[in-house]
Formats: sequence, C-alpha cells, structure tokens
Amino acid sequence: EGKVCKSCGRTLKSIEINKLVEAIPFNPPYQIRYQAPVVKVEVNPGLIAAITDEVNRQKASARTQYGNEIPQELKGLFERHPIAVALHSMAHQIQLAVPLVVLSSTRDVNCVEQDDSGIIAYFFDTTDGGNGASEEIGKQLPLFAAKAMSLALTCECSDGCPKCLIQLGCPQQYEGLHKNVGLFLLEAIAADSSTNTSSPN
Repeated sequence: EGKVCKSCGRTLKSIEINKLVEAIPFNPPYQIRYQAPVVKVEVNPGLIAAITDEVNRQKASARTQYGNEIPQELKGLFERHPIAVALHSMAHQIQLAVPLVVLSSTRDVNCVEQDDSGIIAYFFDTTDGGNGASEEIGKQLPLFAAKAMSLALTCECSDGCPKCLIQLGCPQQYEGLHKNVGLFLLEAIAADSSTNTSSPN
C-alpha cells in the first residue's frame, strides 16, 4: 500500500523518471585507459539468420502495435543491425545476472559491440588489472545465460527495465536494446549448451 497525502487523502504513487538535464560534450572525447581481461562473443552463421528472423518478427509486432509512431525505446530495433541488437541486449541481461553467479557487482563488468568484419561483443572488467568477472562469463556463459533468462522471464515489464535489461554506464548509450531479442539469444546459448553436454551412459 502506498502512502496517503495528508492534504487531499489520495494514495501517493512512486514512479521513476529519467530526464536529461544537461549534456556536456568533451572535445576530444573523455577517455579512460586501463588494462583488463576481455571476453569475445561472436555469433555463428546459422544463428545470425535466426536472430535476423526474430528481429523482423519483433519489428512487425511493433508496427502492428504502434503503426508509424514507434516509441523512442524501440527505435533501435529498426535503426541498428539485428546482430548488434541481440548482442547488446544479451550483454545487458548477462551483466544484471552477474551477482547471481559470482561474488561481483553488475558494475564489475561491461560490454561493447564492434563491427570487425562481423558484429562482435566484448565483455570486459571495469577495473585496472581485472576483477575476474568477465573471465567467469567466458567460462560459465550458459549458467550466466540461464540466470539472465530467469531474471527477464520473471520481470513483469514488457520491453525491458532496470531490473532485467537497463544497465547503468552503457558505453553505447542504450541504443538498440530489446528484451525479447536478448531473450532469444540467451535461449539459444542455453539450448546450445544442453545440446553439447554429453549424457551419461
């Protein structure tokens, strides 16, 4: 139950409002340089086709729901490459699952996508010398994917929120995040892991 206003007697509701107050450009851009372990994640050709189909389905669903008035938070689905959307979304979801797998914070690891003759994601530790978080993601990616899936599937939001998708300090300004596309890739990672696990005789 929410608190009640003493003046009018109405129930008070709390909401989260994110508003840009001021943007200050750095010329040249502000940079922090340090050394830390990096884990490279790339998608094989078969999965590229499947992800592209899934993104097209999500686009069609958004057009059906919103017509030409696509909300700002969904525009990246139309503006960014399907693989970038999938990797970016999956990375955010995995970051939020970090404390569920290892003794680390969501801020101990970050991720960035680059187009190096194919779109590739790089998880990296956020402290000089590394803290071990990204290495654990590399060693236990299916487990991280399973925990991230659980977070996203049990979250009541529709398109993604700070509980299941929005991770603070995104190097790419949250462009092209989509909850369901990220889930699609997480499910593929988990399914591939179970397929490649040999069963006992």
